[in-house]
Amino acid sequence: MYSSFLTLIIPAVISFIVTVIGTKFLIGYLYGAGVIGEDHNKGAPVKLPSSGGAAVAFGMIVGILVYTFGATFIFYPVGNIVEILLAVALSIILIAFVGFLDDVNVKGQRVQSTGRKDIRKGLKQWQKPLLTLIGALPLMAINAGVSTLHIRFVPAVYLGLLYPLIILPLAIIFVSNSFNLLGGFDGLQPGTSLIASLGLLFYCVFFGNYAGALLAALLFASILAFFPFNT
Repeated sequence: MYSSFLTLIIPAVISFIVTVIGTKFLIGYLYGAGVIGEDHNKGAPVKLPSSGGAAVAFGMIVGILVYTFGATFIFYPVGNIVEILLAVALSIILIAFVGFLDDVNVKGQRVQSTGRKDIRKGLKQWQKPLLTLIGALPLMAINAGVSTLHIRFVPAVYLGLLYPLIILPLAIIFVSNSFNLLGGFDGLQPGTSLIASLGLLFYCVFFGNYAGALLAALLFASILAFFPFNT
């Protein structure tokens, strides 16, 4: 049990530190590179660095690699979850790259974008779900998750290939794109993510889902580090 909690806490702490350092670096780097967007929630539009979520993604990936290193050379691994974690890391990289492509499309003057004029044009609405589908491929390839659906008072339903080939990619598309919609107000996106990831962490620890607990801990730590920069 002691080892199990260390393999949660140590990667989470490192993810927090890496995200703080990465966010501070990206603020100056992206602003200097012209990867910016306009904050329309102030009295007048304010130009701010965009694509800061890359630091959160990087922090989570480093945390996953720290756990993988520790499970290989130091601690006894908790279950056979390294394969799942590396597939999740690859999915995070692919989806974060799509987000970066959306943020890096900045124009010299305001253009019509998502109902208002902005200097950041971004991807077309149909391009985002299509590209985020690529992020589901690593998880589909290893058939991550459970294909049997259990609902209280209802007989178990075996989904078979329907789960990895249809439900899993749709879940990735819907969750990643709906999460992106929360970025309209300062602190809304990381704030709701903090609450959701903390709740998921408690749930996974209570029901003994270690892979879920580790990912929730890494997500919570990374967003907690990013939150002060987004308010």
